[in-house]
Amino acid sequence: MKCQLYCRCDELTPYWVKWRELGDLWTKNDFHPLDVSSLKIAYHKLWFKDAEEGRPRFQVGELGFDPRFGYVSFLNGRHRTILLASLLEIVPIAVDSTILENELFDRFLLRPIEKDELIELPDLEIMTANQLRSGKHE
Repeated sequence: MKCQLYCRCDELTPYWVKWRELGDLWTKNDFHPLDVSSLKIAYHKLWFKDAEEGRPRFQVGELGFDPRFGYVSFLNGRHRTILLASLLEIVPIAVDSTILENELFDRFLLRPIEKDELIELPDLEIMTANQLRSGKHE
């Protein structure tokens, strides 16, 4: 599926990220463990904007870093990021200045994604919350 990305706030920059390597810095954070086995291999309808007006825009997951603890944490979008990471080697993630300013992340961040850039995401079904919970089509 071809789409563009959007972020909830202008202070974040979307990047192509090597998640499998960067993900180790997230798994150190056990505050909100995610049961990956429970994820449905489908998109949530609310992860997209303007789908009715042509090409959809995908709300990218958002990541921050707290150097005091040495791990990254999601500001928003951990389910969608983990879903994409289960299907792709390199995933789009919006990062804040704490990540961009820290050389620790240079090896994970491949390149920024431009606002008008079309990206390719896996072709998955887009479902409502009820469909995702039940696993059935409405």
